[in-house]
Amino acid sequence: MIGSDPKSNTVFRTRTWKNRHVMALTATVPVEITVAAIGAAASVFAAASSVLVTNVKERRNRKRDTYGQAFRAVAMYKEYPYIIRRRRGGDASIAADERARISVELQKVQEDLSYFTGWVGTESPRVASSYRELVRRTREIVGWQMHEAWLAEPNTTDLGMNMQDLGLQDLAPYEERFLSAASNNLVSTPTRWWRQMSNKSEKS
Repeated sequence: MIGSDPKSNTVFRTRTWKNRHVMALTATVPVEITVAAIGAAASVFAAASSVLVTNVKERRNRKRDTYGQAFRAVAMYKEYPYIIRRRRGGDASIAADERARISVELQKVQEDLSYFTGWVGTESPRVASSYRELVRRTREIVGWQMHEAWLAEPNTTDLGMNMQDLGLQDLAPYEERFLSAASNNLVSTPTRWWRQMSNKSEKS
């Protein structure tokens, strides 16, 4: 019952006045303004979402380009045992020219391997680890084959152009690990999680 406690009556009247005041202010806001405010908020949210999606796509494309170029550098390096064996034959002057030409080209490929070994690490530690192992093993196998190729006479006949495999198929497992790591890094987090769960289920 109101009236027995003056303090209680004062609090009640104050709250009632505040509620009426808020309701009055709300009632004075036109519907058009309310709709406009909601529309503006929706526009801001849509714009922010669009920017986020664009940034994610651009980052994925950048990583895909980096991984592709990194793998291409390895593929180019693997060609040099064949390039050296197919160098031009002839006198000492031609031999010197060929050594200079191939050395300059090979230096560029070596620079690319070193560059991507470092740069891939800024994108993903797991991908970087698999790439470092691929480059290390490639340099071991291909480096030895290049050494042997320089000691051999140049292949100057059509028959000599048909060379057997130089053991480069041993690099296949390392290439597959790098490509698998790169592929997993390019997909979205939910898809990556689903792949990991599927792989665990298959192994169990």
